[in-house]
Amino acid sequence: MGETGRMIAAPWSAALLAAALAVLPLSGPGRAGGADSQAGEARAPGGGRLLLVAGDPSRSLAGFTARDRSGRKVAFASGEEGHPLTVVSFFATCCCVHCKRELRELRTLEESFPSLRVLLVSLDAAMTPAVASFVEEAGLRAPLVHDDAGSVYAAFGMEQLPQTYVLDRRGRILIDGRRFGEGAEVPSWTSPQVAALLRRAERGEPLGLPGAPRD
Repeated sequence: MGETGRMIAAPWSAALLAAALAVLPLSGPGRAGGADSQAGEARAPGGGRLLLVAGDPSRSLAGFTARDRSGRKVAFASGEEGHPLTVVSFFATCCCVHCKRELRELRTLEESFPSLRVLLVSLDAAMTPAVASFVEEAGLRAPLVHDDAGSVYAAFGMEQLPQTYVLDRRGRILIDGRRFGEGAEVPSWTSPQVAALLRRAERGEPLGLPGAPRD
């Protein structure tokens, strides 16, 4: 695919996904969480940008669930009585240089938009204390769940991490945020441009984002 940080999309099993996360540089050189990660973040090409594209109306996270640390199932869609928007961010603690930066930005976004629901999805091999610590260090209060079966990963064929979606109540993807590829470039999830997009999304107004590039 030609860019550092992208990986082949495939409906892998959880075991294969775990193996891939252990060896592939999903978002550039270095490991998330340490000095190598910070140095890699400065070096990795492209990943400093946040690129937004319009969600594909045929893709939805409605019906998908994942388990939190207590084993309870958590739905990705908030439902008609829930929050107007949900931000779902997929990350891993290893081999993902930009994941910690993504979580820090989402922490600020969470504080700025009280009506926003944030859900964090770990693609690590297991929900270990290290995964919880990784999130806690970013200062997020958002629920943390684990895609232990790799079902969401397989269904969406993700090609990079972090991968963050903005959903409506019904689980439809309104905004697809990524660090590599093509899209409307904005400084970060905390930027005024993103705030304006979220306000429009809450009101059900057109977002004016480009569509996802087709291979």
